[in-house]
Amino acid sequence: MEIIVTTGSRWKKVIFDVSDEVFEKIQQLAEKYGFRVEEAIKLILKGDFLEGPEEDIDTIKDEVSRLRKKLYKLEGKWSPLKFTSYGIAMDNRNLAI
Repeated sequence: MEIIVTTGSRWKKVIFDVSDEVFEKIQQLAEKYGFRVEEAIKLILKGDFLEGPEEDIDTIKDEVSRLRKKLYKLEGKWSPLKFTSYGIAMDNRNLAI
């Protein structure tokens, strides 16, 4: 398969010859991680990718979920304090008047 990269003008272009096996692997990885094939090829050509995932994506998603639950617990503990401080500030304002 040939991949044609242009710079925006039709006069400058580069043609890459990619084997079908490599292109199929790019397609599989793009579908697995939710990229379009064109975006995946751009990332590969720019070199803006990691050499290999240090952790599994599922592990990272589980950690994000755990941290989000912890955030909600902290927000639940902090919100009554915030409401109380707002009430005190309003009382102080009324007393000042």
